[in-house]
Amino acid sequence: MSFLPDDYEVPQKKGYFKPVQGRNVVRFLGSPIIGTVGWLTKEGKRSPVRVRPGELLPKGADDAKHFWAGPVFVSSPDEESGIRIWEITQVGIQNKILELSRDPNWGDPKEYDLVVTRKGMGLDTEYRVIS
Repeated sequence: MSFLPDDYEVPQKKGYFKPVQGRNVVRFLGSPIIGTVGWLTKEGKRSPVRVRPGELLPKGADDAKHFWAGPVFVSSPDEESGIRIWEITQVGIQNKILELSRDPNWGDPKEYDLVVTRKGMGLDTEYRVIS
């Protein structure tokens, strides 16, 4: 018996979840970490840099935003189902999830699915979160 099946291949899908146009169904699998994300440009390539609360981004980092990042199970019909990391920088999404988590009728978002609807593109993108 081998460690993994002989025909096993590592999945080639992305590790991060980004809501697609329309309806996205997700469930948190763990509590998110929080911090600040900024972007550094080195040799023409932009890379994200994340720091914990209270830490400073490296010199030269721009576009700093507060983020949450946590494991989610994606079960949307438009997206391949599976476990991903969802990095949330949109304040409206953060506020709605925080509101639900503090509501005694809803509580911990690990206990129910969230439906995130994305509409629009670029700066005109709007998100709606329902449970």
